[in-house]
This record gives sequence, C-alpha cells and structure tokens, in this order.
Amino acid sequence: MFLLLILFLIAATSIQEVLTPQEIQDNSSATLTAFADKLVGAQWGSLAILAFLSSTVATLQTTLLPSVRTAFSMGRDGMLGPVWAIVHPVWRTPWIGTLIMGAISGVIALVSLKLGGLAAVVNAGVTSIGLLVAFYYGVVGISCVVYYRHALTNNLKGFIFAGVFPLLSAISLFVLGGYLIWTDWNASSDFAFDATNGKFLVVVPLVALLSGIPAYIYAYLRRHPKYMSNPTESAAPTALSPQPATPG
Repeated sequence: MFLLLILFLIAATSIQEVLTPQEIQDNSSATLTAFADKLVGAQWGSLAILAFLSSTVATLQTTLLPSVRTAFSMGRDGMLGPVWAIVHPVWRTPWIGTLIMGAISGVIALVSLKLGGLAAVVNAGVTSIGLLVAFYYGVVGISCVVYYRHALTNNLKGFIFAGVFPLLSAISLFVLGGYLIWTDWNASSDFAFDATNGKFLVVVPLVALLSGIPAYIYAYLRRHPKYMSNPTESAAPTALSPQPATPG
C-alpha cells in the first residue's frame, strides 16, 4: 500500500509539473495522453494509451474474479444458488458464475453509457462504491468488537486493537457515509437517471445493499438445517492475550 501511495504521488506531482492547470482541465478525460505527448512527444505518447489499456485489463480482473470467487464460496455454502458453485470439469474454475458476472458487468457498462460523460460516470461509480465500502467495512469493525468481546478485558492491547480502533473506525465510516448521503441527496431537487444527479448517486448503492435481502431469505429457507442449527463461533477468551514463550 505504501508503494502504491508513492507511485500515485509521483504520478500526480509529475503531471502537475508538466501540464498547466488549464491543460489539465482541458484534457480531464485524457490527462495521461496529454501528459505523455508533452513529455516525450506525440510519437511516443501513444505508449501511454497502451499502458492505460493494460492497467484497465488488470483492474477488470481484480474486480471480476474476486466477486466470482465470493459468489462461488457463497453458493458452495448454500448462501446463494447452486449455479454459482458449478466448477468446470477441466479448468476447475466456477465458469458459469464467471460468465454470469461478466454478462452483468457488460450490461452495467452499456447502461452507464446513457448516464452521461465518462468523467461523470467514473465519479458516480466512485461515489457508489465509497458508500458500499463505508457500510460493509463499518459492519466489519462492529463485528470485530463483538467477536473479540471476551478478549477486551484481558489487557490494554486487546482493548485498544480489538475494541477501540475497530469501533472508532466503524463510527467514522458510518458518519462519513451518512454525510455523503445527505449532501448528495440534497444536491439535486429531483431524481433523474443521470450520473450527475445526487439522488441517483444515493439510490444506486442503496439498491445494491437491498438486493442482498432476497439472498438472505433464500439462504434462510433453502440452507441445510444442520448449518442453521450450529452454534455461532466466538473468539476464545485468550485471544490477543500475551502467549508464553516457546522454549528454544
């Protein structure tokens, strides 16, 4: 993460050193190309497009494949339909789930073309994903406190790292998510299917969250009774407590 931060800072600083603020504004959707053309000339600047395309392919892989793997594990455990758990006999991959997820992504990409310009769509996507991340990471923070509740009173380390930090992080994420919802919702007077419409930016992630309710009902009704009757696992009371040194 620190290496990525350094690379991003170097790239941002380099662009601002080479391009003027007006040039950055005029090339908002093609800043990388304008930067490369001015830095090394138009005959070499086209290589920036190739680098951008390769990174786009990598980004698609890192977003599509984890979602398919998550759906596969949920289908295997009965949380989603069995179609997500079908494994190809030769490739040993969840191939049907991959095709379904790819088709859904393609439909979303085509629909997004009707929502406005590229910059507006990217901004809308970042906003929607940010709200989802704030929600599920906030839930994870609260879950951490609940899971390690027996370890909070063992020592100061357990109280801080298993209690204070996760809880404060969860509260911060919920507050930021709520503030973003409030500002976006009040930014537009009417709802419209437009990537620049504030109410649209709020409705899309909320619909994504509510779509998990049918999956939960399905899992509750169809999951094998033996899984539903198992006691909930809890953290051991000795979690995060100092461990005795092992003799060498």
